[in-house]
Amino acid sequence: MINISIISDTHGKHDQITKYLPGGDILFCAGDVCTSKRPNLGINDFLDWATSLNYQHVIMIGGNHDYPLERDVYARQLLFRYKQVIYLNDEQVTVNINNQALKIFGSPHSPPAGNDAFFMSDPIQIRNRFRFFDHPDIVLTHSPPYRVLDKNCLNSHMGCRILRQLVDEQKPKMHIFGHTHEASGSIDSEFTHFFNAAVVNGQFVVANKPRTFKWNVLTNEIVQ
Repeated sequence: MINISIISDTHGKHDQITKYLPGGDILFCAGDVCTSKRPNLGINDFLDWATSLNYQHVIMIGGNHDYPLERDVYARQLLFRYKQVIYLNDEQVTVNINNQALKIFGSPHSPPAGNDAFFMSDPIQIRNRFRFFDHPDIVLTHSPPYRVLDKNCLNSHMGCRILRQLVDEQKPKMHIFGHTHEASGSIDSEFTHFFNAAVVNGQFVVANKPRTFKWNVLTNEIVQ
């Protein structure tokens, strides 16, 4: 069993959820750790906080508010000193946890919503973001897949259609995302556990506790 905690969309309020994070094998963060004010400070503060928790690995991506991470060279330099952090920017890695090799794909992509970080509107460019998406066990994206835990306060679906197609085709065991604060929650399909891990609500108030669970990689069983 692998001990996993998941968070997304902390927006600078990560210190309010520390008591809900008991430590474990992996802490996944699906982006939007920054606030609109002083984003550079937000990244450093988040990384100091996340690496102070008792997790073997912190695996994270950026989100549409994480402007400092959009400059990939800067992001790599910043993250270099945080040895337990694995930062994914449209890429896939294999991580060995408890003698289990996990293939994890991560992307900061979310559908166009103005001039946000990691903004792309061209479908060809968007598909290119997922060129390394190769039958991963776990998918970590900022965007939800289309029509999966992606409804906003206007009842509109905010998820990505291209991502949904890939997930339907390749059937990962787990998909962790955020972005649509109002749709925080979880749902299971026949093959995939879906988690919208947004911590804040539509008013950017911490309203949802992080989820922590044990996961059996072989059976894809989750124990809360």
